[in-house]
Amino acid sequence: MNMRAGICGFFGLMLTGCGGTYRVAPKLVVDQPVSSVSKETTNSLSEEEKARLYDISFPLSVEPFTIAFTEQYSVVGYCTLDPLEKLVQYHTTDMEYWGWEKQLACLADEACLTFRKPARQCVITLRKEGTHVRVVLFIAYSSGGNSSE
Repeated sequence: MNMRAGICGFFGLMLTGCGGTYRVAPKLVVDQPVSSVSKETTNSLSEEEKARLYDISFPLSVEPFTIAFTEQYSVVGYCTLDPLEKLVQYHTTDMEYWGWEKQLACLADEACLTFRKPARQCVITLRKEGTHVRVVLFIAYSSGGNSSE
């Protein structure tokens, strides 16, 4: 799968909308209302699933609403009360710190950031919804789920 096809796949997933379920045949999927993803669910991630996210961090005090893993993709979503602009700055700075190369940043009422590493791509979407911001990270693995560089 080439880079262009991977990015098109990300945008195809984004267009399903916030209320939709991701159709990626996951090993583990949690897609529930914001308040119902429990600590037990996030703590039950396997060591392999945790390792796939080793170079991606999240702001403090966020509420996860979606967690999904397949051999080709990882999807993590969270909601927060932090302002959109602060979250864009956080993810841009943090991803570059962890060695991700920024490819694109589209900023308006919503935001979309794309980053790349040799074997992975990451698209981060940020959308204001009432008093909170909904953030979804899509991470694609170009070598069949192997997240090593």
